[in-house]
Amino acid sequence: MPAIPYPKLEDTPAEYQAMVAANPRLFINILSMWANAPATIKLVCLWGQAQFTQLELSPSDRELVILLTGTSFESAYELAQHVPMGLAAGCSEAQVQAILNNGRTRGYLETSEAAQTFSEKELVLLRWIRQVALTPEVPEAMMESVKSHYSPREITEALTLHGWYYMVGRLTTVLKIDVDDVGGLEVLAAFSGIAKQ
Repeated sequence: MPAIPYPKLEDTPAEYQAMVAANPRLFINILSMWANAPATIKLVCLWGQAQFTQLELSPSDRELVILLTGTSFESAYELAQHVPMGLAAGCSEAQVQAILNNGRTRGYLETSEAAQTFSEKELVLLRWIRQVALTPEVPEAMMESVKSHYSPREITEALTLHGWYYMVGRLTTVLKIDVDDVGGLEVLAAFSGIAKQ
């Protein structure tokens, strides 16, 4: 049971109601709960649309960042949505399972098992995101390694994805948001279909 009530659709901002009317799959629990903060719900929907359709960061890297963030902050909601998205984006079953099973294990990303599961580039990204979750700054050598594999745009996108999904994760855990019946791929399609405003 959620910690606070979900608002009824008719009590949410008109802009969100119009988005849901155009695409009913946007009436999911995280957005419904977010509508309790009416000043930001439209921006949240547009942010979702942008992160699924306009990033330079590859879809598989995007999903690796989200899965590691969801695992790090123990958000069952995020993981339920993003496991199928990750697989559809090109992450292997072994990669997804490795993050789900070991994403919170300190040092796992430095193991030979991780090296067999992820590419060198993916490990650089995942190690960096893990460090970002743990400390306010990252070692200079780690930052240089990230810069050798990713553009400034991709680095910024990965960092903002991590921050975004930290925020979403805490909304889902603190407010005890129920996992939706609607699957992640349907949600991805819904966000991708939002008309650019």
